[in-house]
Amino acid sequence: MLINVLWVFFNSQPDLIASYRVSGILPADNLKIKKAIFLEKDDPIKFLYINKSKLLIFAKPFHVNAINLAQEAVKQNIKIILTCDDWNFDMSIPRRAKLNEIMTLIAKISNSVVVKTNIAAEIVKKNINIDCDVIPDCIESKGFEPINNISYPFKLGWCGKHTNWDTLYYGILEILKYDILAELTVITNFTKKIDNFKYNIDKLKQEKILINFIEWSSNYYSILYNTDIILVPYINDNRRLVKSINRITEALNLGKIVVSSKMPFNKNLNTYCVLGNMGEGLEWIKNNKKDALVKAKLGKEWSSKNFNIEKISQHWLSLINKSAEFF
Repeated sequence: MLINVLWVFFNSQPDLIASYRVSGILPADNLKIKKAIFLEKDDPIKFLYINKSKLLIFAKPFHVNAINLAQEAVKQNIKIILTCDDWNFDMSIPRRAKLNEIMTLIAKISNSVVVKTNIAAEIVKKNINIDCDVIPDCIESKGFEPINNISYPFKLGWCGKHTNWDTLYYGILEILKYDILAELTVITNFTKKIDNFKYNIDKLKQEKILINFIEWSSNYYSILYNTDIILVPYINDNRRLVKSINRITEALNLGKIVVSSKMPFNKNLNTYCVLGNMGEGLEWIKNNKKDALVKAKLGKEWSSKNFNIEKISQHWLSLINKSAEFF
């Protein structure tokens, strides 16, 4: 049956996009599902002829030609499962509005729509009355044993793309309101704006946090081995409200203490994370080291048990089997 399934990506370098890896490439490889790339200038008819399939799983559709592919697939009675990230129905910024429009148009003609959290599913239901399947992202690293000691000054880590620099800046501001000493390792993609972002950090003229910037690579998690605490700050806005919890589960799988802003999608994770203000969270860890280490241990167990590739692949296989009833 899986020979009739094709996982479609809409970027020329899908392995460089975190959401593509953990919600597409890894489960596709685990289930031995064929993968293909469909770009903005590709011909939908030719693509479908070459890749003869009965079910297409769309990764996040980045460009408008994905709509043409979906429409042509429907004409040919090919089923579609659409995976959506960052689908927040916020039309205030043109570039993001276009992405929202693309996902909405494809969702309306798809057989199934997959989002990463129950909160994201509620937002879709509220806006366009579509019931979504919820399949979280898998963890991609083998991880490490939980830490058994906490250094001070703190050894902090943060990992994310340039699109999340604003949350990092926000988190640093929260820390600076407290008497915290730390070394912070920032792993990110070095875009043309990296120097400007570093300049904005330098303008804070703070001496309590030593910040090291390291360019992202596929072995990013090994760089975090020498950290004790991973920061996952969020800004409570529409864009972040539909985010996957993958950055949290990945950090927990590394055996680290996770300090994360409290959001609707992670509000039940207090057993495993320190939730709330970044500075307040670090202050709590400083005064409650034993309890913080317990969180790291429990978080590692929870993440590796519930978000490993085999378990997430089974969620995908179940949805594919449901769709296959219509082949």
